[in-house]
Amino acid sequence: MNERILTVTDAGRVAAILSAVEGNKKVARLFPNGLVIIGTARRIGDQNGASMWHTDIRDQFLWVTTDQGSEAFWPVSELMPETYSGEFVTS
Repeated sequence: MNERILTVTDAGRVAAILSAVEGNKKVARLFPNGLVIIGTARRIGDQNGASMWHTDIRDQFLWVTTDQGSEAFWPVSELMPETYSGEFVTS
């Protein structure tokens, strides 16, 4: 069995993402090309927003309604290090 360890640091990063979802908070993400997308955190789930209760949260997606009105699904595994680097922020 190949288990992935969730460190205390990882748990803190996940907590920041979950806090944004719980409060429907504003989030912003900086992409490598310099584009910044701002929106509202909606829920954690699959790439369509459906709940995935028995799946590691790191394998799920943050559903964001952008300020332009489109829906984005950002991989939690990508957002975790971005919370530390400042490329992903919550209000």
